[in-house]
Amino acid sequence: MAYGERMLLQLPLIRTIYAPAKQIVEFFVNPSAMQFGAVVLVRYPHPNSYAIGFVTGRDVGVINEATGRRLVNVFIPFAPVPMTGTLLLVPEEELVAVDMSAEDALKMIVSGGVVAPVKEPVPSQSTDLS
Repeated sequence: MAYGERMLLQLPLIRTIYAPAKQIVEFFVNPSAMQFGAVVLVRYPHPNSYAIGFVTGRDVGVINEATGRRLVNVFIPFAPVPMTGTLLLVPEEELVAVDMSAEDALKMIVSGGVVAPVKEPVPSQSTDLS
């Protein structure tokens, strides 16, 4: 850790903001280096649409206790700057799992949906060559 960074972490308000901000920036610079969680779809901002999100936490005891439900932390990044976004607390049963890497999800978000992952076709099991 650099000397300047250690000095910043000595300041209470800066320490509170700096550490999480650094983790978020590191994730977006190198998504494969951080365990950010599963890519999911969440109904947002209204019930007839979905947003791509990342599971960032589970079982936040005080929140689950207050709501009486098992909620999952989901970060919804905003296009075209995915470092901005919103945190949603979503009931686990309302999440839709997506077989997509964090890197592909970020490419799709940053591009506004222009760049989307392509699912490779599964080769046919048929042996008929006629």
